Amino acid sequence: PYYAGMAALRTGAELVYVFTAEEAALPIKSYSPELMVTPVYSAKSIDSVDKSHALAQKVKSMLHRLHALVLGCGLGKDDQVLQAALDICQAAAGQGLPVVLDADGLEMAIRWPEALQGMDRTLLTPNANEFRRLCEATGIQGEGHSQLVKLCEKLDGPAVLLKGPEDLVADASGRVECCSVQGTPRRSGGYGDVLAGTLGTLLAWSRNKVVEGDLPMVAAGCAACELVRCSCRAAFARKARAMTAPDVLDEIGPVFEELCPCGL
Repeated sequence: PYYAGMAALRTGAELVYVFTAEEAALPIKSYSPELMVTPVYSAKSIDSVDKSHALAQKVKSMLHRLHALVLGCGLGKDDQVLQAALDICQAAAGQGLPVVLDADGLEMAIRWPEALQGMDRTLLTPNANEFRRLCEATGIQGEGHSQLVKLCEKLDGPAVLLKGPEDLVADASGRVECCSVQGTPRRSGGYGDVLAGTLGTLLAWSRNKVVEGDLPMVAAGCAACELVRCSCRAAFARKARAMTAPDVLDEIGPVFEELCPCGL
């Protein structure tokens, strides 16, 4: 979750809370004092429904402080943790919070896709393999844009950002947008977490910018893709084959200012 949290900050979030396992809290805190790290369970002992419920309650008690929620980065695939994540996701959606489901958060969507019905402020960010598994879980066939639209229709609420050579963002209305801005030829670990964190901030802002007839989930998704692709390109220009995710984080601020000056 470190890359997602730092990406959210570099994009413009003022505070980022990281809810994680006790075992991971200290290492994440040591990476950056700017992240508000809160341990909410122990990975060694979350072995019952009661402990899963307790985990969910701890996070749900903090939702009133949030403007968006990113679920999945570093989450793992433990059954009790995923059950708690689903509970948290449903509570956040019930409060109108934008939710990003990435990485292991998509495992939750693959296992219980019907539970996401009606969550129209939720955005899934699968890669090609995760998208294939989502389609299999929902019985969707086909390929390309039509398959993406069918998946959104089947989910009946969430939007989907399909990551690939071109990033595609679609929602249940049938709207599909494409981001084909040049990125980087290098694909090291962590880029997806950077995109998830960037999305969290932009979706939080879009929550307060809804205009009748507009679709801020899709618009914010495309904006995040362009920002991260341009940041990756700038990082590659500096570091070439030595480029890694922290180099992308360093470029988010300058690239965002170039794309959209703050005007101060």
